[in-house]
Amino acid sequence: MGGREIVRDGETGEAVVSGTTLSVRRALEWLADGGTVEALLSRHPGVAPADLSEALRFAARAVEREGAGGRSVVVDAGAYEAMRHQLAFLQGVCGGLADAAAGRVSLDALSGRGER
Repeated sequence: MGGREIVRDGETGEAVVSGTTLSVRRALEWLADGGTVEALLSRHPGVAPADLSEALRFAARAVEREGAGGRSVVVDAGAYEAMRHQLAFLQGVCGGLADAAAGRVSLDALSGRGER
């Protein structure tokens, strides 16, 4: 399930989730600093888990295009693991929402308030 498009903010030039003020850079920094997806989404109520997944995909494509410019890239192991877990969480959320959209499961079941 895809999120909203990532676009350039007309004032700052930063890549943002369309229709929001959440920049891809800010989302990545939040997660890299150990912030949770839940807290990030609560700070940006208009942003859905699928939007955040789209921001991560956008960042991955940008890194793939740019590479490291011939330099080594050092990533803190703890930050890497935290981001890996956050991405797995988002993939699960998006998968659950896709199941709900397809009628395979109810939203109540996803939230723990009901059965399949």
